[in-house]
Amino acid sequence: DSRRPDRVWFPAGSFWMGLDLETDWETIARACADHLPEVSGIINPCEDYNAMLGKQGRREVVLDGFALDRDEVSVDAYRACVADGGCALDPLVAGDQRHHGKGMPLVNVTWTEANAFCKWRGGSLPSEAQWERAAAGTSGRVWPWGAPTRRNDFNHGTGPDRLSMLYDNHRNRYLSGPLFGNVDDADGALVAARPGSFPWSTTDEGVRDLAGNVAEW
Repeated sequence: DSRRPDRVWFPAGSFWMGLDLETDWETIARACADHLPEVSGIINPCEDYNAMLGKQGRREVVLDGFALDRDEVSVDAYRACVADGGCALDPLVAGDQRHHGKGMPLVNVTWTEANAFCKWRGGSLPSEAQWERAAAGTSGRVWPWGAPTRRNDFNHGTGPDRLSMLYDNHRNRYLSGPLFGNVDDADGALVAARPGSFPWSTTDEGVRDLAGNVAEW
């Protein structure tokens, strides 16, 4: 229902999806190198990352109209799904218990569990194209809120230091490169923040937390 206040409606139409590699490649490569530097010549996480981005060139995509939740799924909403028998309990008992408080965004959820929740709600997980349309708009915004880079004003933690990168690589050899950050409150929250805690980062259309806070399917 496009009229629900907890959802944002995106009308049917086309937008440019992907990266303008001619203008963005140098910026992207430099940002990756700054956040995930090579460790003693052993690990270069940006190599695979840049190869992946190279397959995501700019192309025009046409979408039907769709609605997207204004905020990230909350622990409370997922608990209701569990109580109704539509969702597995596992995400509510896994990991750091600080993430499971009232009003917090849901974490530790697999694709299957997220998909089951969406079906229970009468919807579906957004496609990659739908998510990018919501985040980038039709103007190809650099950030969901526009152009300025404001790294200390959304919930992202800090990038991994060289020692932790090396440790993570040895701990999990199935990763192409370590992508774990360090937990701290430099961005305003020690762990995940309640949805909507950074209102200035809302998109023009009204969707919040599309950058930072928790990872999304």
